[in-house]
Amino acid sequence: MKKTYIYLLALVLCLMVACSGKKDNDTPIKKTTEENIEQSAGETTTVPESDTSSDDGGDEESTENTEDTENKEDENNTTSLKPTGPDTTVDMNEITTTVKGTTTTAPDADDEPEKQTTTEKQTTTEKQTTTEKQTTTKKQTTTEKQTTTAAEEKTTTTKNSGVVDNTPLELDINPSDKAIKKAESIVDSIITGSMTQYTKVKTIHDWIVTNVDYDIEGVENGSCAPSVFRVEGALCNKLAVCQGYAEAFELLCYKAGVQAYMVYGEAGDDPNNLQSHAWNVVKIDGEWYQIDCTWDDPLINRQVITDGSNITYTYFLLTDDEMYVNHYADYEWSTKIQTCTSTLYKGYAEKLSVEAAMSDCENSKVVSSASELKKATKNYVSSGILYFAVAAPQSAGVTSDMIGEAISEGIIAGGIKNVKGYSYSYRDVCSYTVYIITVTLKES
Repeated sequence: MKKTYIYLLALVLCLMVACSGKKDNDTPIKKTTEENIEQSAGETTTVPESDTSSDDGGDEESTENTEDTENKEDENNTTSLKPTGPDTTVDMNEITTTVKGTTTTAPDADDEPEKQTTTEKQTTTEKQTTTEKQTTTKKQTTTEKQTTTAAEEKTTTTKNSGVVDNTPLELDINPSDKAIKKAESIVDSIITGSMTQYTKVKTIHDWIVTNVDYDIEGVENGSCAPSVFRVEGALCNKLAVCQGYAEAFELLCYKAGVQAYMVYGEAGDDPNNLQSHAWNVVKIDGEWYQIDCTWDDPLINRQVITDGSNITYTYFLLTDDEMYVNHYADYEWSTKIQTCTSTLYKGYAEKLSVEAAMSDCENSKVVSSASELKKATKNYVSSGILYFAVAAPQSAGVTSDMIGEAISEGIIAGGIKNVKGYSYSYRDVCSYTVYIITVTLKES
């Protein structure tokens, strides 16, 4: 029995010694692991200078994840995601850079710190999205307000091109109150809000050419009244010279919401015999064009025609190269002169001029040769249309005999009786000749 107690006591002592030895062995192992973790974190962690955290942010390359390391990583990431002040806007790109800068190796998808970081990213994204929506709404409201203001200020706006010019309109002339009221009355009667800028300019051009007479007698006799040099003469008295025409065009455009300026200089087909002259530049859909209403209002046989049949568009919406063939701007006086290079309306001068010359005829046709003119004339007459217009190129070689033959053939083909005779007038317009033909019947 005594031997048994001795044996058991020895066994207990052995167990105690063994347990004591295991505890001593575990202590240096744990210490070594913590030292490795701290050393690894020091090698792999990059902390931004602006980070106020005293921790390294954790070792995400280590093969062991301790609870202390996870807490340190979580704390560091949370600090990086917080804005620096109440007015700070959180930028997701900056957040991503900060988080990436904290570690050189991306954590595994199963790591808890990454899940928390992702949650905070989503929260920040939602917050940022809300902020962007609010900002967009505010911006749209501001834009609508600006658009309303621009409309009230009569800024240049066009419907056909979508171009919006917010430059305030200017006048480089000083019209009287009487002229301003007259201009407003004219614009109200000829301009509508649905018109494009091009249509407004053409309508104003046509009104001036049709309604304003050039003071040829005053110029020849040297007896021009002072008013003919001003907008008052053109709009109120409907009698003016080139400067009055140009001032009237600028003021009417201004009241219609279109920018135009005066151009001063000289003009003439003979460079050795130039005369002082004034015309305009006008802005349509953001592009500048040359325009001369005076020279588009020609005298016919030295007589002023006011029925509109003398409208031409030879100097309507030209480029600098086209206008400066016989116009020479004085840049010293024309401080608002603009460069005109757009060819958008090239060819309009001839087309519009021919159409205007035939506008009095309900039936009209533009042809390209003498044979086509003869055919068109015959068809009109044979159909019982006895008043019509035909335009042909001047180079086509149309003769009076050719017109007579076509009319005779048309009378026969249409079985028209009681024909008394026919007459026609013609007028050269640009490179075309416009023929106005009338067949007269006998009175029954």
